Amino acid sequence: MEALIRAETSAGAPAVDETLAGLPLLVRAALVTQGKGATKLTVVARADDRPRAEALLADPRIRVAVSVCGPDDAAAPEAYGFVCDYDRVAEVTLRTADDRREAKRRLFEACRKPVDGLVSRHLNRHVSIAISKLVVDTPLSPNAMTAFTFSLSLVAGALAVRGGYLPTLGAAFLMQWNSILDGCDGELARVRHQGSKLGQWLDTIGDDWSNVIFWATLGVGARPIPSVGETLAWCGYIGALGNGIAALTNYLVLAKLGSGDFYALDAGKARTRTGLGATLVGAVELVLKQDFFLFLMLVLAALGVLHQALYAIAVGAIVTAMNSLARTLTFFAARARATRAG
Repeated sequence: MEALIRAETSAGAPAVDETLAGLPLLVRAALVTQGKGATKLTVVARADDRPRAEALLADPRIRVAVSVCGPDDAAAPEAYGFVCDYDRVAEVTLRTADDRREAKRRLFEACRKPVDGLVSRHLNRHVSIAISKLVVDTPLSPNAMTAFTFSLSLVAGALAVRGGYLPTLGAAFLMQWNSILDGCDGELARVRHQGSKLGQWLDTIGDDWSNVIFWATLGVGARPIPSVGETLAWCGYIGALGNGIAALTNYLVLAKLGSGDFYALDAGKARTRTGLGATLVGAVELVLKQDFFLFLMLVLAALGVLHQALYAIAVGAIVTAMNSLARTLTFFAARARATRAG
């Protein structure tokens, strides 16, 4: 499909190289059009804008053939499979500062996901989007945000090993911020069109090993508790080990699928449950999502009983590891059968 992008500037229109949410408008229009299936782009620009337009369209993310021409050289719009204006983003034609704010708001609102958990939907995502809006026009990359988010878990672990009420509360507080900021890298990647397989892997690995570190260090911090300290410590270690095993087995499947996105594990999974069973399973899955779980850990830390939750964390980690192992074995067995059948 050949697409037409109209980039002629008119009175009140932004320049072709003006940015919105960290990305030049013309590049944004080209990437959106490419995403809609265009195999060739024709960009119409005024003669004095053509050098800037050609430089912008050399962006390596634009993988389709691009030609830039003047208004008199382009075919009639009806000749193209898709036509768009470079300054019309998220169904807003950019003319005023209010237009730009509304377009930016819509771009970030589109980052909300149906798979967001209860806490993410009502708390975390609101905060992460607000932060992403603040940094989207800075050089901060999605992968740098992932690294910063993971660093919070390291600081949380350093606090958790000390034990005691305030260090444990501080560790849980940082893990809650880890959960909040975990949304920022994906939001920046989506809004700026900077998504990559490396970014997917960094995000998934960062999430998994943040939890492993937290459970292990929480176990260390529980050791001084009289009479039950050693037991709680082992529960923390089991929690870390179980989550680590689950992560590693998941990586085997993801690598075979050619994706680093954790949600690729559920892609195409048939939902066979209906009625009350489906409702109950859906409610349990919602509660057990990481966003809810880490928020619950913060509440328990505030109440001074987080270490006691290590019993449940150990059991949950064992179940999670067994589930991941079963899923991995089933996946590779199905692949083997398909290979033999082929």
